[in-house]
Parts: sequence; C-alpha cells; structure tokens
Amino acid sequence: MVDRCVCFNRLFSEMQQIMVHKRLNTFEELKRYITFGENCKLCEPYVKLMISTGRTEFEPIEISGEKK
Repeated sequence: MVDRCVCFNRLFSEMQQIMVHKRLNTFEELKRYITFGENCKLCEPYVKLMISTGRTEFEPIEISGEKK
C-alpha cells in the first residue's frame, strides 16, 4: 500500500489532518503549507486522490505505463 510521500516520509493521513485543521481545500493550498512531492513527485497523484476521495492508503497506480 502507498500511504506517504517517501521523499519526506510524510503520511497522507498526516496531510489530511493538516488540511482539515488548517481548512485547506486544494492540492495547491496544501503544497504551499507543507513540503511534499519536491523530489521524485511520485506522491502527487496519490495526494490528489486523497483530496478527492478522502482515502489515505492506495494500491500502486500505473504512471506512464510503469507500476509505481
């Protein structure tokens, strides 16, 4: 299961709590508030899924035809 930004070891559940506590609504607002997705950027589609679905753990998704 994918549950975090591995580059910064930041759990999606932690990101979700920050969004609720700080009343953030968008990926861009979260990105301005905390650091994630700055290196490999593989977490970005998962963070967007977290925001749209409320889930914080995901099966790996295919990105550009390659399992990540």
